[in-house]
Amino acid sequence: MENIEIAGTKTSPEIHMDFSTGVFRMSGESYSEESSQILSDVCRNLETYLADNEASTVEFSFALQYFNSSSTRGIMRIVSTLDAAAGSGRSVVINWHYRSFDEDLEEFGEEFGEDIEHAKFAMIEDPES
Repeated sequence: MENIEIAGTKTSPEIHMDFSTGVFRMSGESYSEESSQILSDVCRNLETYLADNEASTVEFSFALQYFNSSSTRGIMRIVSTLDAAAGSGRSVVINWHYRSFDEDLEEFGEEFGEDIEHAKFAMIEDPES
């Protein structure tokens, strides 16, 4: 698969999908109408990658500063896909980045982490900036 790089905007996330290393990252903000489609595309590409590369490890980092309820559903779908892959024996790490002063994003991360059954889930506090 060819790597995917999508530049973020004020309202849509920056996406890095490095299929050669299994390292993925989503950052920025996600509240535009296009964000739902972007997250759906990310999940679809992730599912294809997971189906075609059974032995590879996966690391997916979320470093979002804001997202709306529509984006929450897309993020949940991605997290569920990753957790299912880990349940099948694949090594999966999900990193949830949050800024120390952002209690809302920290709480969202904790809630996502509570739903994880198989993947390793890490809360990562980023320096205030």
